[in-house]
Amino acid sequence: MPTLKAYVNDDGYYINARPSDAGNVTYQVDPSIWDFLEKMDYSHGSEIEWGLIKPFRLAGLIYTEGGGVDDIADEIPELDPSKLSELSDDAIETLLEYIESRGDLSPSLKEKIRAYIIENGSHKSTDLTDEIQKAVDSTLGFTWKSQSVTVDSEKVQHWRTTDIKIKIKKVFFPSDSDTQITHTISVTEPVDEVATENYTTWETNIEGDNSWRIGITALQQKADLAEKLKQILTDQGLKLGAPPKLV
Repeated sequence: MPTLKAYVNDDGYYINARPSDAGNVTYQVDPSIWDFLEKMDYSHGSEIEWGLIKPFRLAGLIYTEGGGVDDIADEIPELDPSKLSELSDDAIETLLEYIESRGDLSPSLKEKIRAYIIENGSHKSTDLTDEIQKAVDSTLGFTWKSQSVTVDSEKVQHWRTTDIKIKIKKVFFPSDSDTQITHTISVTEPVDEVATENYTTWETNIEGDNSWRIGITALQQKADLAEKLKQILTDQGLKLGAPPKLV
């Protein structure tokens, strides 16, 4: 992960990074964005996301000595939704407002940066939630319906875990109206070179009627949903690793 550094004998910041296999790279940080970074709670030693670096690289506000703006396609890794979720919705909104406020950026450049942020920002979690909910409802038919789908992502040390929680309830049968099946799929991915393993877990909990009948239904739901959810999560850029263990 790139790291923001403060100069020892001078004012300002620079960034140390290791993009792909290019070796160590030092980015200069334009003085005009020092205050902005500090307001975003970045300081000396803070890890700074590629999702924040790339828009400023496009704007020429973070740069390499002697390097231009046109070389960033190969220099900066492409980011999938799980990595960009490191930027909160508030941070993305603040970034958009800041870019818009810059009077020294051309309208075409602002639009290019804005399009990149919106296309790759954390709003994809909402798109993912909707896509999963549609897949669940189309797969389960009329008897069971999704009550809620949530997607949460959290970074702990060298890993980021994305939890997808799907709550399903039975409809049309009052005797089973209090029965709820919850599927929780957790995708754990490394975020730096220290961690190497990707893996996925799938836990299922039943509230209400915990009979064999409902238990078999829960297992059938997992079988019916597995292929669709695998495809959806893979398309969203999540690296699933080995399949969940059957325990």
